[in-house]
Amino acid sequence: MSTLETERMRLRTAADEEFYSPAANQLVLLARTPELYRNLAYDLRREGYFLVTLVANDEHELADNCFKLYAVFSHPSIDLFVTLMLPLGRGTATFPSLAHLFAAATPFECEIAERFGLTSSSDVPAPPCFRHPTYPADLAPLRRASSTAGIRAALSRQASPFTEEADLAPLAPGELDLPIGPIHAGVIEPGHFRFRIAGEVVEQLDARLGYAHKGVERLFQINYTLRDGWKLAERIVGDSAFAHSLAYCRALESLTAAEVPRPAQLLRALFLELERLYNHMGDCAALAHDVALDLPAAEMAAPREALLRLNQDLSGHRLLRGLNRPGGIVLPESFNPDRVRSPVGQAVARFLPVARFLLTDPGFRNRLMNIGMIARPMAEQIGATGLVARASGLERDWRRLHPVDAERLPELRDLWNAGLPDEDVYVVEERTAGDAFARYATRVAEVAASARIVERLLDLWENAWLDEEFCAVVNLRPVSNYRFGLGYAEGWRGPVVYWLMKDKFERIYRCKVCDPSCLNWPALKAASEPHTDESRRFEILLADFPIVNKSFNLSYAGNDL
Repeated sequence: MSTLETERMRLRTAADEEFYSPAANQLVLLARTPELYRNLAYDLRREGYFLVTLVANDEHELADNCFKLYAVFSHPSIDLFVTLMLPLGRGTATFPSLAHLFAAATPFECEIAERFGLTSSSDVPAPPCFRHPTYPADLAPLRRASSTAGIRAALSRQASPFTEEADLAPLAPGELDLPIGPIHAGVIEPGHFRFRIAGEVVEQLDARLGYAHKGVERLFQINYTLRDGWKLAERIVGDSAFAHSLAYCRALESLTAAEVPRPAQLLRALFLELERLYNHMGDCAALAHDVALDLPAAEMAAPREALLRLNQDLSGHRLLRGLNRPGGIVLPESFNPDRVRSPVGQAVARFLPVARFLLTDPGFRNRLMNIGMIARPMAEQIGATGLVARASGLERDWRRLHPVDAERLPELRDLWNAGLPDEDVYVVEERTAGDAFARYATRVAEVAASARIVERLLDLWENAWLDEEFCAVVNLRPVSNYRFGLGYAEGWRGPVVYWLMKDKFERIYRCKVCDPSCLNWPALKAASEPHTDESRRFEILLADFPIVNKSFNLSYAGNDL
């Protein structure tokens, strides 16, 4: 019996009741009581599972007539997702908290409280996510009984004068509160940062987000069908348009058991790496700019522009919109691998020498090292994901852990490990140290890895496929009503996850979106505040924060759903 089957058998025994398995690598366990829900979550925590997403769903229109929770967890080393499903019971408005077991549950539980009007059982109240002081306290936009007209009427009522000062603790001698934002210079998205500083040292950071909140999850329900939901998905986070639309399409394909043609599988993997390349190049250039190295910054930014023009040439859009469809992919014209090979090779060949030079430049290293530290134990405790987790030594790359379609090909399995050719041993160690320099070094290494992946994907391409259909038919009708599917893609920031439930009219009953930024904003806060790790104390100066913030480069829009 395989390790996967052994683990599935163990969990079935612990839960006593298996609901159903949407896919071969997924197990859905029904917990009929909050006690069993907590006990199963504790068992998963003990076995090293980490929280992927936490979904609340208003199912009062369905047979159970109640709210339900769906907590999705990932095994740390094998391709297995475990979902704990908990009916809250009729008339129940309180849900059991998992924040004491998984710190990553906190932002999800905050969303549940604000969007469904439910109350957490946690003794520690969750900080506000989107309900700023001007929002009415009774606003619950994701309840099925909430009409669009009612929500607009509620939003027109101002609950209280806007203030950010009501929850300030008294200042200690020598301390100062410094508010920055939510409006920033340039094209930065809105976010309010409140620093408590002593001299130049940041003692506390409170980040108030939600200014870019657009009601995305309700828009899925009222404005889009299952077949065209990808149109909204690719507009949630502009620089991750392809990863978001891909995750949505995979959720629907999982729900309908659709078989994606192999040419589309290869193209999806290719475009996902192109999205990774141009974003990592841009972030490396921005970090060099933030430490006043404008010439290297310009040299690293130029290849990014070349890749954006390549995107335009291949897809008709610089950010790779309009490509993904449920069942496959759609191209504006036939695909020619020669149009990709040369531009990518030239861009990477121009980027890597400058990026590698900065890896050894004393001034650059001294400015980024030992600031914004997130060591592996803290990253694991917080629930960090994606690039932030990998830069802290956590091997959480879903292309390896949860491969889909072309990611399973043996020709690619040896290429997912990020690394530079002939990389020095000390750089490998620094790449997992967890500070701002480690996040820069991880981006550089992933550019090199993505370049090799693109080259291998182009080698796998066969001209005979050019006349084949790249998009399979997705048949929705045979699928049972009100079942859900899980779709995901390892974007450049980390895993993008979509939990999708259909109704009986081929519409979206519930779509829960999880961008990696949602899980990594708490990591940015922890990295910016004083803490001790292995007897070493880490703290940052106020002037360090722009560098630390850029080393994370989280999305406001991906969080403010």
